[in-house]
Amino acid sequence: MKAREIRFGNYVKDYLGLLVEFDIDCLMNNNFEELKPIPIAKELLFIFNFRETHIKGSYIYKMFRFHTQRPNDEDKFTLVTEIYFNERQILLTADLKYFHQLQNLYFALTGNELTLKK
Repeated sequence: MKAREIRFGNYVKDYLGLLVEFDIDCLMNNNFEELKPIPIAKELLFIFNFRETHIKGSYIYKMFRFHTQRPNDEDKFTLVTEIYFNERQILLTADLKYFHQLQNLYFALTGNELTLKK
């Protein structure tokens, strides 16, 4: 995991393997090299309020829809999302492996953070 990929608000695993939000306290209590990225997994998506749609591998969070595909690489998701601006559909594809990558993409597109289920 590269430091330039992580921003405050991202979730990572600490040295104990626990899910933690990356913030100043996380930096103070952990050696950065001990922090690990979290692979995208169905269970993790549910923790962050994603719902599975009627289409297998398709998830929705608020108005953000995406479809996962696992082409050749078993541990990578190909994210295909449909974004609507002024009734125009835009398709965006991105190869994502870790949850912080999904968080960063969502934030870049919407200006909002993905939030944990309460």
